[in-house]
Amino acid sequence: MTDNPQNPYKPYQIIILVLFCMVANVGGRVIADSLTLPLWADCFGTFLAAYALGPVCGAIVGLSGNILHGLINPISFIYALTSVFIAVIVGVMARRGWLESLLKTMSLSVLVTLVCTFISVVLNVTFYGGDVGNDWGNGIVDLFTIWGLPHPVCIVLGQFYVDFLDKVFTLVLLFLFLRAYRWLKPFLPKILKISPALFFLFLIPLFAPQKASAQSRNYNAFAHTVYNKENGLSGGKANDIAATNDGILWIGTYEGLYRHNGHEFRLMNEFDSIKAVRTLYVDDEGRLFVGTNDNGLSIIINETVMNVLEEKDGLPADAVRSITRSSDGLYYVGTAEDLAVLTIADGLKVVETVPRIQTALSLSADENGHIAAVTAGGEFFLLKNNVGCLFHRRKIHRHKFCPGRQALRFHGIRQNAFFFGDGR
Repeated sequence: MTDNPQNPYKPYQIIILVLFCMVANVGGRVIADSLTLPLWADCFGTFLAAYALGPVCGAIVGLSGNILHGLINPISFIYALTSVFIAVIVGVMARRGWLESLLKTMSLSVLVTLVCTFISVVLNVTFYGGDVGNDWGNGIVDLFTIWGLPHPVCIVLGQFYVDFLDKVFTLVLLFLFLRAYRWLKPFLPKILKISPALFFLFLIPLFAPQKASAQSRNYNAFAHTVYNKENGLSGGKANDIAATNDGILWIGTYEGLYRHNGHEFRLMNEFDSIKAVRTLYVDDEGRLFVGTNDNGLSIIINETVMNVLEEKDGLPADAVRSITRSSDGLYYVGTAEDLAVLTIADGLKVVETVPRIQTALSLSADENGHIAAVTAGGEFFLLKNNVGCLFHRRKIHRHKFCPGRQALRFHGIRQNAFFFGDGR
């Protein structure tokens, strides 16, 4: 790379550099998303193009990178505007020497962060209700919300957190890259002197051969088959899957319950009480609980339906959405209406209903007596045996329960912010 950015490149050099920069942007973002990093990692190519080819080319590279990644994640289309602005800033400031020292590079990263944060927050609020789009940033939003800060301020802080880390990391990486290129330039083959992109590609194998081979081994070590109506699972969409203690897989579909023995699927037509299956649950004793869409709850033992519980038997509704077992041996069943508490000690029956919890789509429990529920309306409830509701939170979605022996952990998104809790 020439030390004077004003010197023109040959057309083929520009093409190579632009293509490399676009790949670097998209590849960096894909890696950051897959590893759930507190970075975007999608602007190294934008900054490199802005430095070497000027702000206009940098803006084009940034815009192209967002469009390409938008094919993977449509959210990126909206933030193309941000890429254009920061490319212009870096391109203009680079020509004024702001990438010639570490101090100036750090100062430039702060300036870019402020501009990026301002534009992104406006876009976040306008299109996504303030969602930062990064789990780490949303976690910061939720943290400051808990501390009592106004929600708009929390959104700004969450966006700034991710943008600051991202822009400092990227610009410092670019600064070190340029220094390394200038220092190694006299010793490089002619082709690498022509294209700094080729120089960077030359360095990649030096730093990542072990990772590449590990990834190759992971892909080669496993085989997968997609089952659908074309090759055995004629019910099409699978709503839930569970394995009983004998190693048999059970798949719930709207057509009914399928049994898979490792070789073939079989639709269990002989189960008259089981038609459209919504949820499955296997307890420690190996009993298979089958929640249907309109035929209540059935319990299967040794591939025989032993119990059936319907609305006429006290179940709040025949549509069952979720099932779990608490540490005291009671079963919690989320229906399209109230949450039901069941016992099988003296026959299957409803011992209690919880009208406050309507349409529980997800249930989980730990060994300390906690039961967690998330409803269709986005409400989170934490219950405890013989105590009642310990905790209640509204507007939860995209949740995940992580049951453990010590405590039930919960991850989710609340009011566009990351939310974490446990039962201790």
